[in-house]
Amino acid sequence: GAFEIRAVDRHGNACEIAPQHKDQRDLGFSVLLTYVSNERGAIHDKRIAQVNKRLLVTDPLEVAGKVSEQETGLFRCDYTTTRAGEYDLTVAYAGVPCPGSPFRLVVETGKTHPRQCIRMDNADESAMLKPCAAGKPSSLLLLARDYFGNVRHEGGDSFRAGLRGPERALCNIHDLGNGLYEIVYEPISNGEYMLEVSLRAEPVLGSPFAFRVLPAETCGRMCIATGQHLTLGDVGERHSFSLEARDAHGNPRGVGNDFVDAFITGPGGSKKRHDCHAKDSQDGWYEVSYQIDVIGRYILHIYVNGEEIADSPFKLTITGGRTHPPACVRRFSIPGDRTLPIGTAGVPYTFDIEACDDFDEPRGHGGDPFKCRISGEGGAKQDGLVHDRGDGTYQIEFVPATA
Repeated sequence: GAFEIRAVDRHGNACEIAPQHKDQRDLGFSVLLTYVSNERGAIHDKRIAQVNKRLLVTDPLEVAGKVSEQETGLFRCDYTTTRAGEYDLTVAYAGVPCPGSPFRLVVETGKTHPRQCIRMDNADESAMLKPCAAGKPSSLLLLARDYFGNVRHEGGDSFRAGLRGPERALCNIHDLGNGLYEIVYEPISNGEYMLEVSLRAEPVLGSPFAFRVLPAETCGRMCIATGQHLTLGDVGERHSFSLEARDAHGNPRGVGNDFVDAFITGPGGSKKRHDCHAKDSQDGWYEVSYQIDVIGRYILHIYVNGEEIADSPFKLTITGGRTHPPACVRRFSIPGDRTLPIGTAGVPYTFDIEACDDFDEPRGHGGDPFKCRISGEGGAKQDGLVHDRGDGTYQIEFVPATA
């Protein structure tokens, strides 16, 4: 800063410096600024006061001014201080205080400087932010300061903040009006993120800030069961299927200790309950097993922490674990129609059959020892070929010798 000093005699006339002071550094003047306090910027917020204890500006409490002559009777005093607050300004000439000295001088805080803005939660600006749960609001408290580290005690700055990671989103910024800004973010996908905060296109100190989003609590209706034995099993055999725990946003939980309750009712309309066994893998996955000793149609219910999972209940068919010949059908035929299309002697003839179980359900895999024999008029017999496709369907092939 700077101010002017006018040298006048007792009659108000401009006067020159005394000869003995012309060669002195400050022309016989003595200017001293003494820091008094920062009452105008008193810190009433305990959070700011706590942080400010480790961020005090280290300028000396006394600053000397430099005086230069502008013209006869007019002098300029320049001073530099980086500590905002109130000062006693003492001005003397030849050891005699000027009228009115000491004066009260107020040094205002400068405009907010991005590289001096600091986070309130940690003195290490490079430290990771605390982990947060998916879908739960979290925030970073930012303190605005000027170029010299003086705390700003008013709002109005246009900070910008956004997330970069599994999802990208802008953050909400709440101006608290006292130099503090609350940056609120609420990502729903778990993973590693960076929080970018800037002012006038320049990153604040420490930005971008790294943090981790963890899955939220397990949500039963978002858990997923997989495996063919959810809907089909063999009598007397122990079968299992997999269950993955997820949170309300579909994030895999990755940890265990959920209460899994799975049971089967039936067969038919029976309410008899058959409890399943759940094995916790401690990684968010559960192996659920069961064994049913009576063939029939059942209902499978699956609950996690008291809430039924997605797609539950399942319709479960327990078969005899074998192909039931009377249930096997010719593919693409009219139900009940046992007549084959007309063939031609000497020309290869083919048709398909599908293996089914006791409940007319397709078996879905091969391995059955089907045989084909053709009987004609006059007692003629001929064996055909059976081609196993491996998916529960078989191609029958033969060449009729006579019409």
